[in-house]
Amino acid sequence: MTKEIYTSSSSSSASELSSSREITIPEYALSFQLKPKYISSSSSSSHSKMIIYLNAQDDTLYNSEEHGLQMIKGFGYKKAKLRVWIISTNQELNYTRRRIIEEGWRAGVLVSSKVTGLFSVCADSETDLLQNQVEYDGKIVELPNVIINRCGAKITYCEMALLRFLESFEQCLVLNSSKGMEISKDKLVTMQTLARKRISIPKTIAATFPLTRFEWIEQKLGGYPKVLKKTNGSQGKGIILIKDRNQLQDLNEIISTSNNWILQEFISNSSGKDLRIIVMGDMVVGSMMRKSTNGNFKANFHQGALCEKFPMNEELERLARLTTKECHLDISGVDILLDHENVYKICEINSSPGCEGFEQAHCGEINIGRETIEFCLREHNKRRSNL
Repeated sequence: MTKEIYTSSSSSSASELSSSREITIPEYALSFQLKPKYISSSSSSSHSKMIIYLNAQDDTLYNSEEHGLQMIKGFGYKKAKLRVWIISTNQELNYTRRRIIEEGWRAGVLVSSKVTGLFSVCADSETDLLQNQVEYDGKIVELPNVIINRCGAKITYCEMALLRFLESFEQCLVLNSSKGMEISKDKLVTMQTLARKRISIPKTIAATFPLTRFEWIEQKLGGYPKVLKKTNGSQGKGIILIKDRNQLQDLNEIISTSNNWILQEFISNSSGKDLRIIVMGDMVVGSMMRKSTNGNFKANFHQGALCEKFPMNEELERLARLTTKECHLDISGVDILLDHENVYKICEINSSPGCEGFEQAHCGEINIGRETIEFCLREHNKRRSNL
């Protein structure tokens, strides 16, 4: 198929394509309002060390399997070698979902995005699970080979039911199952799970408002400050630094009892910084350090934290793999606090880690979108050989 040639210049971060490096893009994609970008180190001249992001502004390119098939053909494949769905709560596509879909096309894998609210879930003893079909958006559709669950910590009751429903079809592999979500969606359950395995964590207690036992809280967690968190928060939201008892007492008047909260000891050595490690199966993909740029004690990419490449070591690999295994996740982002030099504590685990900050930190040397597709292929082949 005819391909359009774009040219681009090197950069150490995501840049608009300009005028010194050639890349090829399937001509089919040009009508979807592309704003191509790439991530690469200034010294790299290899496309294997460069991330090309088509960044179509028309989301229909990513949502339609018909468009996906055309893109796969544009990249030189006669047909798709695997079908993958990414399921999530929101219709709006973020960077990570777009990147996984685009890397799928490049590998001959048909990836499309599905919204959880458009599935019909029915408990029916007469349903033929061998049919491998479900109802989506009012139509009967064939299930894919692999489903990547990216509902995250805000997953709802109905979405958990949907996961269990999809898991009942033997021919379809769900990555990040309902079992893993039951643990990872709740920070207290996560901490309890890890504590049982003697995995190092910040001391944590359930915070039932209104609080009354302030002496007991201080005895268990030590002095101030302390950290108050929603049990299902994400992207650094729902986290408050408690500086003294007066502030904690004042919160009794404003904290909603409809939310679940935990209180944790504050790891002062890790204030404003933490490590994020991406794990897929038993493979540690890589690590980065996140640093706050505004003096905030939270280090989150979505709140403006700077992301930097961080060297992996055996202890970090062991902790990340073990945490992911004990939380029963297939794909995870493990957040680790640095208590002292080479002394680590697990902060939390994320079932739908974003890849934008990570790919920028590694200047294209680690391609999370491609790693995700390769992991889907490996797990599908492993499952097929065991059936």
